[in-house]
Parts: sequence; C-alpha cells; structure tokens
Amino acid sequence: MTTDLDAALVRFFTQVAQRNPGQLNKLRAAAFSIESERWTFTLPGLYDYLREYEAIGEMEYNQFRQLLFSTPVNQSISDYGAKIIIVDNRGKTDQSIYAMEWQTPAGEQ
Repeated sequence: MTTDLDAALVRFFTQVAQRNPGQLNKLRAAAFSIESERWTFTLPGLYDYLREYEAIGEMEYNQFRQLLFSTPVNQSISDYGAKIIIVDNRGKTDQSIYAMEWQTPAGEQ
C-alpha cells in the first residue's frame, strides 16, 4: 500500500532524477552539491531538507529512514537514467555519503 508520504518521496526523487530546474535550485540553495553527473547528500541532510522544503511531515528521523529504505526510489528513478549509490561508505548509514547519479551529464540528455 502506498501512503501519501511514500508518494511524496517518490515524487521528490523523480523530480531530481528528471533534473527539474526548480528542485535543483532548491537543493543548491540548501547547500547540496550538484554536479553535472550527480547530486550528493547524507541521510541526515536529506531528512532536514525534506522536512523543511518538501513537507514530508513531522516524522522522527528513524521513521524517515525506514520510509526511505522501504520506498522503491531506485526503481522509480531508473526510467530517467538515474540511480542512488553510496559514494563514501563510512561504516554507518547516517555518516555515509550518497549520490543520485545520472547516466548522462547535464546538457546531453
């Protein structure tokens, strides 16, 4: 069963996968690193961003992590040539650095 929060999370990641200019500008304004081939983030940083900018709700961080890991994000963004990877595995989920990588650099879509 899909909840409103699941749908909101998929919608957010889909917009980033599609390189939606408004969404990318919001991410840049929130000090996320966005390069031509990827957007880089940590889970705590993503949580803070989504709570402030995307109305994910007042859920606790651990609930957010569970939601993120149970939502088919990679499946939903693969149609847009994107995938989530671990860039720097620091041994703990909350300390590791993740990225959404695009298969084609910006401008070559």
